[in-house]
Amino acid sequence: MDLRERIVAFQQRRDRAAILDDQALAEARQVRAGGPLAGADHRVLGLFHYLRYVLSPYGRGADDLRLALESLVAAGSVPRPLCWLVEPDPEALTAFLSKRNAAHAQALTASVDRLDADLLDTAIDGLRQLAKCASEDAPIRFDVLSNFCVALWIRFERTGDLADLDEGAAAARDLTTAQRPGALANAALLLGARHAARYDRRDLDDQIAVLERALVVAATGDHDLARYGGDLADAVRIRFEIDSEVTDLDRAIDLYQQALEVAPAGHPDNAALLACMAECLSRRFRYSNDPGDLHGAVEAGRRALSVADRTGPAWSAIADRVGGTLIDRFTRLGVADDLDEGLDLQRMSIADPVAAGSRLPTHLINYGHGLLRAFAWRGTPADLDTAIKVVRAASSRVPAASPEHPIAANVLSVALFQRFELRGRPEDLTDAISACRTAVTGLSERDPRRASYLSGLAVMLLRHFTRADAAPALDEAVAVAAEAVRLTALGDANRPRHLNNLGIALLERHDRDNTEADLDRAIVVLRDAVESESPHSPERAIYLTNLATSVRLRESAEQAMEYARAALAATAPGDVERCNRMLALSAVLADAGRRADAVVLLREAALRSTGPADHRMRAAIGWADMAGSDERLEALTTVIGLLPELAWHGLDRAVQEQRLRDRPLLVGQAAGHAVDAGRPGLAVELLEQGRTVIWSHLVRARTPLARIEAAHPVLAERLLTVRRLLDSGTGPGITDPVRPRSPRAVVTG
Repeated sequence: MDLRERIVAFQQRRDRAAILDDQALAEARQVRAGGPLAGADHRVLGLFHYLRYVLSPYGRGADDLRLALESLVAAGSVPRPLCWLVEPDPEALTAFLSKRNAAHAQALTASVDRLDADLLDTAIDGLRQLAKCASEDAPIRFDVLSNFCVALWIRFERTGDLADLDEGAAAARDLTTAQRPGALANAALLLGARHAARYDRRDLDDQIAVLERALVVAATGDHDLARYGGDLADAVRIRFEIDSEVTDLDRAIDLYQQALEVAPAGHPDNAALLACMAECLSRRFRYSNDPGDLHGAVEAGRRALSVADRTGPAWSAIADRVGGTLIDRFTRLGVADDLDEGLDLQRMSIADPVAAGSRLPTHLINYGHGLLRAFAWRGTPADLDTAIKVVRAASSRVPAASPEHPIAANVLSVALFQRFELRGRPEDLTDAISACRTAVTGLSERDPRRASYLSGLAVMLLRHFTRADAAPALDEAVAVAAEAVRLTALGDANRPRHLNNLGIALLERHDRDNTEADLDRAIVVLRDAVESESPHSPERAIYLTNLATSVRLRESAEQAMEYARAALAATAPGDVERCNRMLALSAVLADAGRRADAVVLLREAALRSTGPADHRMRAAIGWADMAGSDERLEALTTVIGLLPELAWHGLDRAVQEQRLRDRPLLVGQAAGHAVDAGRPGLAVELLEQGRTVIWSHLVRARTPLARIEAAHPVLAERLLTVRRLLDSGTGPGITDPVRPRSPRAVVTG
């Protein structure tokens, strides 16, 4: 088509490609190079370049403007918006821009009310044209740019086209010197959206600077003052999520409080401001350990629920957040009834899908997260099964490109992994690894959650290696754990955990390949984990234990003993991990030739009433190996007594059998030693006990627990829960994302 046809295609069908493609530009060059042009040809050429100028992203198109003016002046037909570029008339230009801006603002509002995409496109093209025509110092230009930013943000929300955010960011940065706070807030709105989409730190820093200016220029009594303060608090809170600077968290809380102080009763943002402040107070508790922060979070959350419209979508969002805060307070402080109240609120947030609206997947994910935390404390398998069901429902409701999709996949992976640890089903571990891979691939390289997701994947891959001796899984675990460390900034609260996971992976590979480089690197990263963790953190004892193991392999017995003793001293007597600490110290003592001291520790660990059964089994076997002949029979009898716990009835039958097959000689060794000790009766008892481990599970109907289940099923469930908690160690954590308030835009007429 020729240039005339291209212009008609745009005017009649809004075919932007007809004007903007490279072939159109080549045709225009041919027209100019073809010799002298008639007036009509100048007009067509000028109009073509003018349309290219108008349709080019904001801040671009200077060459097309120059060519348009040359041709249109030659044709004597300059469009009105360009007349003032030829013969400046500031007053006339301002009047024209004001009138057209008001018209486009009305069109923009109508496009939102009617969900009219064509009307929105027309408004954007018109606002872009006005913005390019206005002089840089004209006050009306700021109103035009403000509406332009809002229009581009609205279209991005509908289409997800990042090009709208990129163009809008250029316009937003030209608004930074505006004197009207509403225009500044709209610029911040677009910059915040672009940061959330592209993770460009410059966008966040500029957003904060623009909102700070909005607060400065806003007059006392401005009815939107609370909005500006709340928006700034949201941005500062997001910066805290990236930098982990507690001063940002403190400032966000202060800003929310200040916004609430200036917001009149009944202000539409009050509920959201209270909910966000509650979330920040809950987060600060993790750093301050001040119970007042958690109590304040619950109080603010309950106030938010009381002022929110019970029938509106905001109420379900606030109920979801407050429920999470109550569960947090229960897990941190043990406040009675918080767990049930929190889960009830989260259930209410998903009870009405219509009220929850587009937030329903988020609420489902958070409810699943809450059930996982409930499982960690109550140990009720039903909580775990429901969590998996709920999060899978959330995953089915969000497209793969949605930012919620990797969050759902991550929570699902943790739930499946915990169910694998509970029941031992290999398919749960396989599905957990698959879900975790989905979570990782769904995040951009700059996403701050990527490191935690990678570290969790490393844990699952390590478990796959230890269960199935899958060599590729171990190599991948080392790679992803190293990537998690690389992505984690110095000072980040999660860095010690990521370092520890990398250290464990390297130790496992050293055990497999006997590679000295892996051992040296493991010692370095594990020492870094210990040194970067808080002295009061319970996880520091874990890192000390692993460091002691790595140093022991380097034959540094004195240093290994120092680390192992420190780890044991930092572990409470009733902690289920104490058995593992005792195992580590006993190994160091044995290496140092102090076998008697090692035997004492191993005996104590094996006879403990709490702790994972496999840890106590390892302790009992070690005790039997090192003990003298007089004590070995007691140790072997303890080993056989632990078999029913190792293959306990809560596991799948296949897993029970596998755990017994992994230790085929124990029963025979114990019986043989009993015969050598002149106790054939005990030998028969041990053989019978080892032979009937699974059979005893099948005839549980004759056990006291079965009678309790028949008469008091709730009490029986609690007994099984206590059993699971006493036998379990710690599992991977979940990163819970912070969600900002819903943004609002103001259109200027």
